[in-house]
Amino acid sequence: MVFDYIYADKRLADVIKQQLLRLQVVAIKAALIDRSFFARRQHPMRRLIDRISEVAADPDADLAIGSELVKGVESVVESVLQNFEQDLSIFDQARSRIDELAAQEQTRCAERLVRVTREAERSEALSEGAELARARLADRIDSETPVFLRDFLNQWWSRVLSMAHLDGGGDPAAFDEAMTTAEALIWSVAPKLPDEVGKLAAMLPKLIGAVMRGVRQLSVPEEVRERFFNELLQAHTRSIAAAKQAAATAAARRPTNVAMRSDGRIQFKRVNPPVAEQSVVERQAQCQSVRLETLKRGAAIELLAADGQWRSFKLSWVSPQQRLYVLSRFPDEARSLDRTQLAELFDCNEARLGESRSSVDQAIDSINKEPQPA
Repeated sequence: MVFDYIYADKRLADVIKQQLLRLQVVAIKAALIDRSFFARRQHPMRRLIDRISEVAADPDADLAIGSELVKGVESVVESVLQNFEQDLSIFDQARSRIDELAAQEQTRCAERLVRVTREAERSEALSEGAELARARLADRIDSETPVFLRDFLNQWWSRVLSMAHLDGGGDPAAFDEAMTTAEALIWSVAPKLPDEVGKLAAMLPKLIGAVMRGVRQLSVPEEVRERFFNELLQAHTRSIAAAKQAAATAAARRPTNVAMRSDGRIQFKRVNPPVAEQSVVERQAQCQSVRLETLKRGAAIELLAADGQWRSFKLSWVSPQQRLYVLSRFPDEARSLDRTQLAELFDCNEARLGESRSSVDQAIDSINKEPQPA
């Protein structure tokens, strides 16, 4: 009955189920020698079956016919069939060999996942850098800064700043240049005096060129890019028109956090507090159905596919800040999900935790729950 349940376990690859079924007679002999098989998880034969089942349930393992792992399991099973008589220690030796095969397979899996993991690590580093960049931008933004520009700086230019810091290898020059562009953008839409209109006109070609390079680097969607530049043009037009009509003096004008010096350079000096609604820290998404912080590498997670079937993945990598998760499945299907995306999948019942019990434990529990004949 235990082996019937194991054979029905959909987590296990058929090619390994066949090897487990070959062990039925040996399992009966081992259970008769040591009858604690059903009561004790540490029974040598039970531990061997559990370990083989665990390998067979790994979504990221290469369990194709003829693979190194499958051939290794076949060899171990054949050795047990040929050599077992009375000594239960043969099962411990066989399990050690399965452990070696599993370690070798994990090494191959890690090599396949190097690219995805590196991309995920970079993505998290960029996310952290963008948070710091938004904090720096918040010092420069004030109530005179239009909402469209605040949104652009926080959503997009913070990433440009983060990439400049990360790819610059610690050299502050690239970051400072990107921050200077942000400061110039803020100044360009701020209220101006008549004598500043010419300075704005002189700086615009270089400024627009720098912004264009940044949005191309980020691959900002075309519709977003066009809308931003249209709004920027309108803001410049309004600023120039207001300056030409203004009779105010520099002393009467309300100071802003960025200003142009006499040499034409933009200078940051905080004179106004950050805008109240400015949010500079991204909160981690909370999942209502699963405690994401408890997920560990190696956990089985099932995702609902487009055909309505559940597909098993392994949680192969979790970022140190628990912002990004890499799910993998052999041969090369791997995906990186941020915390928000994974939380939404669980809460929408499109993701669920896989069975964590061993095949034997699950089989024995199921048998015990069946009604007994009177």
